[in-house]
Amino acid sequence: MAFLNGVNADIRNQYANRPMAELQIPRHIEAHVAGAMPNFTINVDESGVVTPPRHAESAWLRARAVAAHPEHGGLDHSTQRMLREQQLLHELVADEIKGKM
Repeated sequence: MAFLNGVNADIRNQYANRPMAELQIPRHIEAHVAGAMPNFTINVDESGVVTPPRHAESAWLRARAVAAHPEHGGLDHSTQRMLREQQLLHELVADEIKGKM
């Protein structure tokens, strides 16, 4: 579910069905993880710069990245972090964008 406040439905519809990585607007992603791993939040500015979750909150992202791309295991920590965040943003697509919660 996605929300975009302060704009009309026509503008919101322009952002629907597009990967979060393509949107050039600030994004605040609250991920609710099923199971024992903690939920996490990622903030992305309009230019795509990511403020990642704290290490303790990123267990699901780390586990998912290793499972999806074991070949990345040998890369340095900052490269791994950037790749897993970009993977998530490319795969997150909101089919509908609402105006308010």
